[in-house]
Amino acid sequence: MQKQENRSQRFRNRIVVERAVLSIVNESSQSRHTPLAGLTSAAINDWEQRASANRAHVSVRNVAHHLHAIARAAGIIVDNSRAIFDQDDEEIGSEIEELKGKLIRLLTGEAS
Repeated sequence: MQKQENRSQRFRNRIVVERAVLSIVNESSQSRHTPLAGLTSAAINDWEQRASANRAHVSVRNVAHHLHAIARAAGIIVDNSRAIFDQDDEEIGSEIEELKGKLIRLLTGEAS
């Protein structure tokens, strides 16, 4: 039963992360007309392609890189088979928060 509860909590954590990242990207002035649909590789790649056509002053490639990094980190939270990694949920959460901060700075033009 504990294993199922852990899996459910990790799934909920991933949803929270995904919603937060979607809000950051889709509410930014840089991405208002180019919404991000999700944190799958396909969704990020699609966003990158569409956003590249609309932006000159934001490094779309750099934003996409951070989106992929967040998606990978969130995926670790969900995938119990990856327990071989030394990171625990708290470390992963810290990594995600750091990446979200960088993402915000990129979208607001505070980072290059």
